[in-house]
Amino acid sequence: MAVFMSAAVAHASVRFVVPQIPESPYVDGEISTNIQFCAGDERSRTFSLSFDIDATASNTVQLAFGKDADANGELDWQEIDFLVGWRCGGWFFRDKRAGRESFAAEFDGHRHMDWRLALDKSRRPSSLSATDADQSLGFAHSQGMFRQEWDMARLFARGFAQSASPALGGVLEPGFSLIMR
Repeated sequence: MAVFMSAAVAHASVRFVVPQIPESPYVDGEISTNIQFCAGDERSRTFSLSFDIDATASNTVQLAFGKDADANGELDWQEIDFLVGWRCGGWFFRDKRAGRESFAAEFDGHRHMDWRLALDKSRRPSSLSATDADQSLGFAHSQGMFRQEWDMARLFARGFAQSASPALGGVLEPGFSLIMR
C-alpha cells in the first residue's frame, strides 16, 4: 500500500511531515496514525480531500478530524468531530457533531473520490461537492464537517496488501490527498 497525504493552509507556506506509518502487526494490514495539522487561517474558504484507492468490499480507509483536547498526541474517539472515507464497499461520512452520516455504495476496483467543502465568511460549511469518477455521491453538507479548531487527523486503514509510505505535505488550501494501492 502506498500512501500519499498532504494538507496545507491557504495563503501560507506551512508544511508538515506525515509521520511514518507503522508496519502492521496484523494479517489484515490494519494501521493507524495521527497527523498534526492546522485547519487553516481566516482567509481559507475550502476544505478538500482526495482519496485514490484500490477498493474492495472488505478494505477500509478513513480520515478522522478533530481537536486533540487532552494534548496526548492522539485523536481519541471522543475528540473526533468528523470521519470520511471508504468502508464496506462504499464511500461514507459521519458528522458526529451534527449526528449525520451518509453512505454511497460503489463498485470494487480503482476508486477516486474528490471532496470539496465550501466555507462561508464565518468559516462554516456552506456547500459540498463529493464525487467518484465525476459522478455525485449525493452527500449534503452539515455543520460538523469542518471546524477551524481542528489540529489533528487520524488515518485508519485495513485490508491493503503492502506497507504504507507517506510523503511531505503543503500546498494552497486546507486539504488532504490520500493514495492507497
